[in-house]
Amino acid sequence: MSLWLNSKDIALMATASMSEHESIAGDGNNYNLTPFEVKPTGLARHDSLYRAALHSAMEDRRTILVAPTWRQYLGKELSAASSDAARVAIFENSEYGRAWLELLRSPRLEAHCLRHGQRVLFLPHPELELMVPLLQLPKHVHSAAFSEISVQKELVQSHTLVTDHSSLAFDGAYAGSRILYLQPDSEEIFGGGHVYRKGYFDYTRDGLGPVAADVDEAVELLTHPDPDKLHAPYRERIRRTFLHWDSRSCERITAAIEDLGRPVTPDPSGRLA
Repeated sequence: MSLWLNSKDIALMATASMSEHESIAGDGNNYNLTPFEVKPTGLARHDSLYRAALHSAMEDRRTILVAPTWRQYLGKELSAASSDAARVAIFENSEYGRAWLELLRSPRLEAHCLRHGQRVLFLPHPELELMVPLLQLPKHVHSAAFSEISVQKELVQSHTLVTDHSSLAFDGAYAGSRILYLQPDSEEIFGGGHVYRKGYFDYTRDGLGPVAADVDEAVELLTHPDPDKLHAPYRERIRRTFLHWDSRSCERITAAIEDLGRPVTPDPSGRLA
């Protein structure tokens, strides 16, 4: 996001992981920011998320939360369509729309949900919300707009979050959800189909859950007979990703804001403090 963020006059940025912090404030990156502006405080919203997750055991969670990001090219095509029927055709024939609808309409996933008393909650990107009533979704799939729900409440009620590239995966992992990435068009994403460029984060190396290249693989992972065993290798990665596992990020951010008004002076070692 350096092209966008470098245009802003930023006095303070809060980060949640050391990798994120180094990618923004470390040497050899594309950001015009330094450790003076970027602080590894944790994110304010994680305080309440952490507290809520403590009271939501995995065995009590019954939701698969599906939250893909958006594609800029689709927005332009849909806005130019002459009718709802044309918009549906454009969406369903796009690689993006075809993949996510195939997942939501999967008979195998539906049978799995009915057998285990689970539901799928589809949380479309705001750009997609107006399209949802036009799409034919199975009865076990519910949809909601971001403005209609508490995202944190849904995260702590979800045993699995499925997304492609959304940063919501970090919140989901912090809330204790298993993470699954479905990326049928990952090459297109970083070729102008999204607002960001590829940075330090590699989904295979750094991801918080397995990466499925197609819907069949995603459904196979979602219906795995032993999901705890499947996701076990990612637990320690998630634990290492976040600098703080507590509810004190607001306290650290407040202290960082108060420090903005203090003069920068050298400490006895000669370093700036």
